[in-house]
Amino acid sequence: MKWIIGVTAALSATAIALVARAALKAKGNVYVRNRTIYGPGGFRYRLTNSDLLWLARAVWGEAGTQTTGGAAVIWAMAQYHATVMKRDGTRPAFSSLEALLRAYCQPINPMWASLDASGCQRRPSHCTERQLARRRQITNASWDQIPASVRSLVQRFAAGTLSNPVPGATDWGAFDWQARSQTRIVNIRGNRFGVGRDRRIYRG
Repeated sequence: MKWIIGVTAALSATAIALVARAALKAKGNVYVRNRTIYGPGGFRYRLTNSDLLWLARAVWGEAGTQTTGGAAVIWAMAQYHATVMKRDGTRPAFSSLEALLRAYCQPINPMWASLDASGCQRRPSHCTERQLARRRQITNASWDQIPASVRSLVQRFAAGTLSNPVPGATDWGAFDWQARSQTRIVNIRGNRFGVGRDRRIYRG
């Protein structure tokens, strides 16, 4: 797919390993190099074209075209994928980043896609025709139909050049949920980022 950025591997394997270890030490427990997410305990996940398309859709739905807000959503999802454990202590909690995004992000979650879907059945006030139309637009958008600023954020993330405004965060909400977060909440453009109280985080 021509729209996904190709990152040229100019460094030798040894140099890449050294850069990766230095980045981990400097930036914390999750970072990205050459379309691969690295995390604690030897975690590695190679980003697919489908992951990046759904990531762009999720960012557009959750943060619009806000640069810092979009970066925060991206990094929270990357950190969730790399650090949140299933009940049996294994990672990732979802089979792919795409699966995580579709389960976590309301604008692209099938549970909120129609009046018959389970989320809308529980909370019909969150499923007005305007909201449903926006979700359909975002969920079905091709790469070229997504705003250029959002695509740029995703490309920079895949290349390993996107700054992380919410180190360690795995969750967010548009309300004050500090009492339910394991960490101090960080407010980024109206979304508050932290770590859910019930998250099992790999500490390594």
